[in-house]
Amino acid sequence: SLDRVNNAEAVKTAELVVDNTPPVSSISLGGPKFTAFGLTVLTPATPVTLSAHDPVVREVASGLKSISYELVPYGASSGELRSYLEPFTLPQGTWEVRFRSADNIGNVEPVKTVVLAVSTLQRDALAAAAGLDATGSSDIAGAVRSNGTVAVAGSARILGDVTAAAIIVTGKKAEITGVRNEAAGTLHPEPIPLELIENFVSADGDEVNSGIPERYLVDGRLVVSEQAELVLATGTYRFAGVELAGGCSIKAGGPVDILVEGDMVISGGSGLNAEGPASLMNIFLNKASSVTFTGGGKLAAYFYAPYARLELTGNSLLGGHYFAGTAMVSGNGNIVQAGESLPEPAPLTAGDKFKTSAFTTADASFGVLGGPDAAFRLGEVYVFPNPALRGAAPTFHFECGVADSVNIKIYTTSGRFAHGTTLTGMPVALDDGNGLSYAYEYAWREHIPSGVYYYHIEASKAGQKIKKTGKFAVVR
Repeated sequence: SLDRVNNAEAVKTAELVVDNTPPVSSISLGGPKFTAFGLTVLTPATPVTLSAHDPVVREVASGLKSISYELVPYGASSGELRSYLEPFTLPQGTWEVRFRSADNIGNVEPVKTVVLAVSTLQRDALAAAAGLDATGSSDIAGAVRSNGTVAVAGSARILGDVTAAAIIVTGKKAEITGVRNEAAGTLHPEPIPLELIENFVSADGDEVNSGIPERYLVDGRLVVSEQAELVLATGTYRFAGVELAGGCSIKAGGPVDILVEGDMVISGGSGLNAEGPASLMNIFLNKASSVTFTGGGKLAAYFYAPYARLELTGNSLLGGHYFAGTAMVSGNGNIVQAGESLPEPAPLTAGDKFKTSAFTTADASFGVLGGPDAAFRLGEVYVFPNPALRGAAPTFHFECGVADSVNIKIYTTSGRFAHGTTLTGMPVALDDGNGLSYAYEYAWREHIPSGVYYYHIEASKAGQKIKKTGKFAVVR
């Protein structure tokens, strides 16, 4: 500055910086979760995390001040605006999560939006919104949920927790091994809006059903029989109905989404993605319809049909996770098992003292069944049938409570290594003639030459180990 007689002060310098760049936020999703028809589906326990950073542009950043978000129910225009402080979970239903961040001088980023569906589907073995009837010798392994009545009768068993408005168990052999929770309205009747699924499939246009031979499409229905085998390539499919019979096999060549707009019937030993894993195939039904499994029909999938009636009769095997309007599981040998693979009942051997095992699977992701011994200690160990005659698969039975892993190694009499496997997860539920018990089981299903074999089984838990050796015979 100058005064009136031109006295000048020394030059002063001030450096000013300008931040006109807003921060950048992002969303991350924990597990469990899966994707169906382009939509991410969470469970009510899946954490949602928001984060943000204020980018340094030309060596300038004022720093992050806040993250805010809004939870908007599907079909609504707005929701409650909240400040983000920590990871959160969402209740059942479908939500728009709208979020943005602001820096310390008021730069605010544009709102970002993610659509998320929340369902108990991936957590349950079977959800039947309006009610479930289980009779005969049917078994369900994993959590069961309903807004109606869950009725278990005859020799039917539910090997897991049951949550329903009413729970009725009749008959001396009917059983629920897990926790019973009578509560109303715990299940959202349509947590995943089928309108979103229909829009996604319609957007695919001519790409839907590409690669399926015309002889298997009858008036828009998928009709396969006579021991035919069909592989579905990765993609989206839309059928007016599904009819599988005659021992046919439909396999998933990669992740597959199937929208069915009518009835489904799987019978005659036919299988749909029977070799799994269940997470490769999502099957959604968008109309009031019937889904029938009979005569050894098999399916491994994530199955969502809130308006459908699901019915199992006659040795049907289902693996994965199932959501239906109503469900009836009756007759003999029907099994619904949560997880990635089909249950694999071992056949009863004439003259053998051990009955069929209820379930044998290396994946017990449905959680702890009611009853396994928490103590890590050696119980019964045996191989059945022994000897294994005329191609029967020797099955290893090992009781130790709950282990981190169970390693099985098999050797010939000369000491040559013949086979091995490692089991993880929870022990499976079975009936060996003395009531329900829990064990790790593994069936060696290969072409095994006749002879005597030695086995070495080692279970590990938190650094502790339990070992057992023995021998068995195979006669072809």
